[in-house]
Amino acid sequence: MAYEHQINEHERPLARALWERIFPEDTQAFLDAFFTLKGDNVILGVTEREAAGGAAPGGAAPDNAADRGCTADRLAAMIHLDPCGVVFGQRHGRPNTVRADYVVGVSTLPEYRHRGLMASLLKEAFARGAARKDPFIFLMPANEQVYLPFDFRTVYLQTNYLAADADALAAAGRIAGPEDCAALAGTASAVLAAERDTYLVRDERYFRELIEEMAAEDGKVVVLPGGYLCFWPNDDGGALVRELVLPEPQRTRFLTAHGLRPAPEQPKIMVRPLDPAEMVKPLRSDVPQTFTLEYHDDILELYDGLWTLTVGPEGGALARQGAAETGPAPRPLFDMDPALLAEWVFGVRELPGAVGIRRPDRILINEWI
Repeated sequence: MAYEHQINEHERPLARALWERIFPEDTQAFLDAFFTLKGDNVILGVTEREAAGGAAPGGAAPDNAADRGCTADRLAAMIHLDPCGVVFGQRHGRPNTVRADYVVGVSTLPEYRHRGLMASLLKEAFARGAARKDPFIFLMPANEQVYLPFDFRTVYLQTNYLAADADALAAAGRIAGPEDCAALAGTASAVLAAERDTYLVRDERYFRELIEEMAAEDGKVVVLPGGYLCFWPNDDGGALVRELVLPEPQRTRFLTAHGLRPAPEQPKIMVRPLDPAEMVKPLRSDVPQTFTLEYHDDILELYDGLWTLTVGPEGGALARQGAAETGPAPRPLFDMDPALLAEWVFGVRELPGAVGIRRPDRILINEWI
């Protein structure tokens, strides 16, 4: 049995060492920026000694742990939890801003794979988020199949573009610096509030980190009239555009003018619901509707049971049905689990009988780590 724990400040170099081994393609400049900018990330990890012998953090290792080359000075597995502010639809006519952890740096030493270490770390992350009443947790998978058993589901394909002329992109505006962060935050927030339902909060801190992250990989953030773009130059003089935020129809005109075309591979964003009551809050319906959900969560079992879902003009609400309740349950009755809840709320799937419900399915989550 492994004992996952939160990595403390003295153990953070162990996290970087594991990252360097599992992701050798990442540059030292990127890692310097990441571990500096994301200093408030929670890192959950398991040391080799804990993985091999089941010793609790700080406890004695079994007698043969040293003989097997196991050490408390190296991590066997880890995940990083980046706390993000997310606008998740609307409630009572205002943006419904929530916290959601973005899972990055998912790493396990090859010799410790298929032992349940990552499952243990993910379940701990789920429990922490549920305790805070976070609606969901999300990630960008290297392999989608790894996360399906944990009820993650793909809800969004990022839209990255290829450009033939990086210099022309830079010349379309001006290169952003720290002095631009406040204005960028205001502009981006206005564009996204008008055209998207679910997106990361674009505040000044977001843009300070974005500028430094992009610069660490020779990328640029360009201030445009009415918005911004960020891209990485290619060796052939072209560029990979990570994000373009402009109001329509200005955005479409920019794409056409610069000959931007979708990149062959678009990264996925997967979501795993945590607290179902928080997940349904952005749902809206002009005509009040009531349903019964029979909810099953094999990991967060505290949410199992019958729930009444009410959706109206101001939002959705979920109430647990008490054992003493009598009379017929509201219809229709939906058999629901976290995977189906994610796909329904974010517009990937429909529920027969749930008609006229507006969902927060216009998504923009273009995180790239």
